[in-house]
Amino acid sequence: MKKFVEAPASSANTQVVELGYLELYDAVAESMYAFVAYRETAVDTGKWEFRIKSANTAGTTIDPDNSFLDGYILKALGKGETYFVWGFNLTPSPGDPRLVENRIYFDEERNITSVELHLITRKADSSPNEEKVLKIDWPA
Repeated sequence: MKKFVEAPASSANTQVVELGYLELYDAVAESMYAFVAYRETAVDTGKWEFRIKSANTAGTTIDPDNSFLDGYILKALGKGETYFVWGFNLTPSPGDPRLVENRIYFDEERNITSVELHLITRKADSSPNEEKVLKIDWPA
């Protein structure tokens, strides 16, 4: 299968491991919404980040050491939610059903457990395509 977006290649400085791929065509924009999720690790330090690269929207980086993540988790817990949305997103609105969301799920101990990419695009008549979801277990 030809991919519309690829994870970068590993190099002498970084090791890249692809974790998942999701795509869905938007007939109104005549464009493929495509996303690749990967783990990028610095060879010299072992420090890693979870990244999502997109064919036609902004990407997302999740640094597991980011102290802001705990604040987002606490805020979600306060609302009784089991995830929060991180990075670029599109929210459906009247006349435009598109959805692009990166959901970060966590457990009772506030540890990230998985990331889900949720995607809805449009048919030619502007009605929504069926939602596609890519679930990725949080890399250890």
